[in-house]
Amino acid sequence: MKTDKTTVFDLFQPHRRYVVPIFQRGYVWKREQQWEPLWDDIVAQAAELARSRSSPGLRTHKHFLGALVLNQTQTALRRVPVIEVIDGQQRLTTLQIMLAAIKNETRSLANQFIQADLDRLTKNQEPLADEGERYKVWPTSGLQIHLRKVMETSSLEELEDRYREAHEYKYGKWRPPRSPLVEAYVFFSSTIRAYLDDDPEELPLDLLSLSQQERAEVLVEALIRNVKLVTIELEAEDDAQVIFETLNARGEPLTPSDLVRNFVFLAATREGRDVSDLYAKRWRHFEEDPPDQPFWKQEERQGRLKRSRMDLFLFHYVTFRTAEELKIGHLYQAFRDWWDDAPRVIEDELDELGNYGRIYAHLLAPDLSQRLGRFAYRLRVLDTTTVYPVILWLAGRLGPKSGELLGMLDDFESYLLRRAVCGYNQKAYNRLFLVMLTRLRDSKIPPTRDAVHRLLAESTAESAIWPDDDELRLHLVGDQTYKSLGPRRTQMVLEALEFANNRKFAEQLVIKGPLTVEHVLPQGANFADWPLEVKRDESELEALTRRATHTQNIGNLTLVTQSFNSSLSNAPYKAKRPEIAKQSALALNTYFQDAKTWGHAEITRRAKKLATTAIKVWPSPKRQF
Repeated sequence: MKTDKTTVFDLFQPHRRYVVPIFQRGYVWKREQQWEPLWDDIVAQAAELARSRSSPGLRTHKHFLGALVLNQTQTALRRVPVIEVIDGQQRLTTLQIMLAAIKNETRSLANQFIQADLDRLTKNQEPLADEGERYKVWPTSGLQIHLRKVMETSSLEELEDRYREAHEYKYGKWRPPRSPLVEAYVFFSSTIRAYLDDDPEELPLDLLSLSQQERAEVLVEALIRNVKLVTIELEAEDDAQVIFETLNARGEPLTPSDLVRNFVFLAATREGRDVSDLYAKRWRHFEEDPPDQPFWKQEERQGRLKRSRMDLFLFHYVTFRTAEELKIGHLYQAFRDWWDDAPRVIEDELDELGNYGRIYAHLLAPDLSQRLGRFAYRLRVLDTTTVYPVILWLAGRLGPKSGELLGMLDDFESYLLRRAVCGYNQKAYNRLFLVMLTRLRDSKIPPTRDAVHRLLAESTAESAIWPDDDELRLHLVGDQTYKSLGPRRTQMVLEALEFANNRKFAEQLVIKGPLTVEHVLPQGANFADWPLEVKRDESELEALTRRATHTQNIGNLTLVTQSFNSSLSNAPYKAKRPEIAKQSALALNTYFQDAKTWGHAEITRRAKKLATTAIKVWPSPKRQF
């Protein structure tokens, strides 16, 4: 491993290309975290140069930007030499964009020396074997089209016009977002324009007295001569992956999925695989589909933190492959340990990953017309992800549409919903489902619904019990459902009961609209429209307590549109009843066509009816096969 110090000029002046391996992540630097601090550092260097011009002998300092890990590759004769970027692509790309922005913003100054230097630093000169060899830095495939546009534009206005044609601009924001490469150019171009203005704001005093020409000269000199990097050039015996993992000085932190991808593809490189073909056929969809907002890059909340979908998928994937408890912060190391535990055929492993990725995508973006989709939606509302590894393994073994799996989903959902309604906590789920996964995997026969059902039903401990019909009915009829479950879970339970009531019309009545939970007896009911029901020998306080319980009970809850909820939320029953019947096609609301009055007795009666439906929707643990 050879190390050396270099300037931006020495880095980009030679006839060469810095190529980012196709399997690395894209450009992720952002304004506040990286662009603004870098710009401030360059301006500080320019101010120091300006001060040294007026004070000969004053020592100037260099600015250290970080390290680059580079790997010299064999290049065919008559081709521009290629250097592979193992680490540092964010710095290299940002420097190229900044140089291009300075070149365009200083063109009007007609300074031939600046333009000649910047032209030489931002593009390779003729002769070239193909047009792509023109660019000093060549990013991963999804960003190449944006880099071309950025490096070939002649002005900020021209670039924005190009993207305005292709992207909708609405409510002051781009939909979908422009590429970070474009945003970086927009930031630097705008900032450089303000820097060169005759009356710039917030610039150091040493720069305010300079002319535009002088200000441009010290800016360019500061960037290309006074910014230094350390280059680490790998030799044959160096382990690129180890070095890559430990050198990320000022960059955006690498996610576990970034590290996993790089580990796998560096392994493929060592084995002499065609990495470009491997990436295109077996990994590209994880990084680039769809191009404007890749599905797997989007974030999902798990617990208190947000993670990318890819990180979450790999977390559950490694969990079911190892059947061991895993912390997401240790995901990469767990993946490496699992990978190194046995010989791996990379193509087969990536195919397997892709297959399970397609199953996991159905859990993240549920299709409510399908049983797996309804299960996934209800699972997400329950915020119970510890069962995902078991579901992934079962769906991979049986197929996501197999009748055996769909029956298992009924049992998992019954187990989880009954426990939630009956007030049991989720603390033991992680261990419970890992033990289940281990026992299913260790079995010599294919997994069956009967086996899953027995594993769920075997425990009588409070931490794992599957509530029976009597317990479920007791809680649905007597509890403050809305208060104990919360709005989202209550709505999901009502949606499931609605779906069950309309099962034969399921295709027409999939619930997609913005429905909300309506309290028929309002939470803020006034005594004029909703007289307090006081029993004999009952105090007013006791009657109020009883009303509070009935108000929040499932028997008093239904689903209506948001507009209906807002317009009639506290209205008397005689006003609500005809409106519910008129505007709602839900089976849940047909009940009110026959209910002439509404009070505690009617609420209990309806709660018992809904409990009977719930017992059918979520099968009993005592059900026999």
